[in-house]
Amino acid sequence: MVREVQQVAWGLGILLLVSCSAEGPLESEGELQQAATVQTACEGMTVPPPAPGRYKILQVTAGTDTTIREAQPSKNFRSENFCYTQFEADAAQACLIRFPIELPATAQIHYAQLGLQLTAASPTRVLAYSMDKRWTEAGATWNRYNSRTPWSTPGAQSDKRWSFCALTASTGHVTYNLGGAAVAQIQDWVSGRAENSGIGIFADATSGGREVSVVAHDASVDAPVLTLWYTDDP
Repeated sequence: MVREVQQVAWGLGILLLVSCSAEGPLESEGELQQAATVQTACEGMTVPPPAPGRYKILQVTAGTDTTIREAQPSKNFRSENFCYTQFEADAAQACLIRFPIELPATAQIHYAQLGLQLTAASPTRVLAYSMDKRWTEAGATWNRYNSRTPWSTPGAQSDKRWSFCALTASTGHVTYNLGGAAVAQIQDWVSGRAENSGIGIFADATSGGREVSVVAHDASVDAPVLTLWYTDDP
């Protein structure tokens, strides 16, 4: 579900305007504040979320995600409830996620957060990148980004566009403040300067081969969520 929140300063107070699709009830201000609780951030990201008043807020649930797995290079894992990442010789995995952002091309993105429900045996460093190939959920494998076309190299390592976020994975729901580089890439998706090919989450070489699982959008709850602070100004 996509939810949009518009917060407008009015006199000495704040008028909270909430529009929501018909699938669910309106959230209270307290629930919205709780949803924005931050546990960690991208490495080097120190700027907190903007104060209420100026920006609209859009929450986008992942629309597609899948795992690509070296040990099963021709198998597609689109229907699993978890998406995995791991760095280990002959057992590497990567998690691909895409968010269907529906905003006008003139919208300006000012801040972003990424929310993930994770399981990790111990805190593990992983790296997220925007992807360069328009992979498909039904066709992506370790060898191919759709049912017919191979990645530049197996495992999509050569098909990363830009660094999106370096983050620490730990068990539980974690909301990451995204840095300026990630915001700029999301802005390119919205404006049409770059195709929205989603993000790939890759375990770092320093992760010791530990596996990290991410609850996928196929699960009933706790799917990945991208939260955007934006304005409509051209």
